[in-house]
Amino acid sequence: MDWEIYLKPLDVTPMQFLIKYVIPLSLGAFVVGLIVSGMLFFLIPDVDLFLLFIIPIMVSLMGLIVAIAYPKIVASQQKSDIENYIHFFVTRIGTLATAGIPPAQLFKIMSTKKEYKTIADKCKSIYMRFAVWHIPLGNSFKIEARYSPSEIFADFLERFASALEAGTSTEEFLRVEQKNVMADYVVNYKNALYQVDVVKEMFISIVIGLVFLMAFAILIPYLTCMEPEILIAGAVFFFVVVELLLAYYLKAIIPKDELIYEKRLDIENKNLIFPYFAYAFVISIFLPIIIFFFFKMIPVPLVAAIAVTPFIYPANYINKIEKNIKRGDLFFSEFIIAFGHTIHARGGAIKSSLKTMTFHDFGPLTEPVRNVFERMKLRSDNERPWHMFYIETGSRLIANFMEVFTETLTLGGKPKETCELINENFLRMMEVRKLRYNTSGTFRGILYGLHAGIVFTAYASAEVVLKLGNMFSAFSFDMGTQSSLASIICIPTVESMKFSNTALVVMMLMNALVFSISLKIVDGGHFVSGLSDFVLMMWIGAITAIVTGIGISMLVGV
Repeated sequence: MDWEIYLKPLDVTPMQFLIKYVIPLSLGAFVVGLIVSGMLFFLIPDVDLFLLFIIPIMVSLMGLIVAIAYPKIVASQQKSDIENYIHFFVTRIGTLATAGIPPAQLFKIMSTKKEYKTIADKCKSIYMRFAVWHIPLGNSFKIEARYSPSEIFADFLERFASALEAGTSTEEFLRVEQKNVMADYVVNYKNALYQVDVVKEMFISIVIGLVFLMAFAILIPYLTCMEPEILIAGAVFFFVVVELLLAYYLKAIIPKDELIYEKRLDIENKNLIFPYFAYAFVISIFLPIIIFFFFKMIPVPLVAAIAVTPFIYPANYINKIEKNIKRGDLFFSEFIIAFGHTIHARGGAIKSSLKTMTFHDFGPLTEPVRNVFERMKLRSDNERPWHMFYIETGSRLIANFMEVFTETLTLGGKPKETCELINENFLRMMEVRKLRYNTSGTFRGILYGLHAGIVFTAYASAEVVLKLGNMFSAFSFDMGTQSSLASIICIPTVESMKFSNTALVVMMLMNALVFSISLKIVDGGHFVSGLSDFVLMMWIGAITAIVTGIGISMLVGV
């Protein structure tokens, strides 16, 4: 193993890595192991001494493994950052090149774009090697490519170094690189979406196994006379943990491509989402209390569904915003091409060109375009009106690409070439986004079906146990003696059945919540908009539970 490359994400030498990470984590884990062994020694008088000896060793070994794996974890995070923002980076640096900016200055500018995270840090390293250590720019590219955790970024730097050595102009090289880098980005994006199909199969297979586990956890206590509370609680906990791990895996493989612009989201959170969410939360707490006080016979699953229903209001509010953003994205290509070509035809006059745009219909973008022109007439500052435009459109894609466009024009870039380059990359992004929305739609149908199946199986098992218990209890009472058949089954107590019903409602609630979060991970929307799926799943679960209980009662006839 090349330790220099392996430790580069932490920017430490092997000795520094040993002193700062390996030794502290190992010793800290060993101390935790000693504390656990000491607690076991005092709490359990007959504890095995070998267990007390092995626990500190095993825990310290786990700490050592985490310490050694830590650079890999950091490198994986850096790779994810780079590949999540590489399309914005290559678009920005390509458009800035049309202004005739030297390559070293391009990387200096990109190093200030903190929104690109790891890419900005890499650009800063490249520029510092060139400006401070006087390393030729081509060699600096090669050095950074050697340590880059992302193959896409490393290949881009290698090609850039070769182009500099061959004397290719920066503008010409970056124009060609738009297709190369975007092609790599789209391939990675599509591969991630194809992996969602694998996750679908994982969800189905694992959830089916978990459903059987839940059914056994409900049935076995009444066949073996075990304590049902511990077994059912453990099954529900294991069920939720496994689903959360699946959701986390889904988040790890899906590209980070948010729909809503960050600053628009901040405004909505402050003014509307958080207040609506808080009101819904308070109502959802007091609503079940009121229902149980006045309507005691309402089934608990139905009460749970009614309790979470207030969350539908903030969810629908965000859903409307997201739908409007998606429609606006469809019109952006038409707007940017018309705007760029008009500026080119008018010799770089932005305000007069923008005035011309106000006479056109760009769907949801029409009003923001007219507003930005009105603001530019009233202000000498041209940046603030565009920031308001980004917020009004609410689209993260439009905000990022328009910011590139306006910055390039400010620095003297060519409007026609700039708008064509932005439009080409924007359309590639829309292509993979549409594929993402289709994948999300299919995934939604699967999760809704799984949720209904989970609730049906769990409640059918619980209802069968209850009916059998009632049947055998009645049979023993009529005969006056303990029947040999009735002795096979342990009659469920009222307390155990109440606990089982509560546990099933918790499982239904957590399952709906995890599934709704998973859907938002796949489609890239805001998690609050996923509450509409959460509420709908809770109602589907509640109706399924009630219908299942009625059906089992009619079938068994007890």
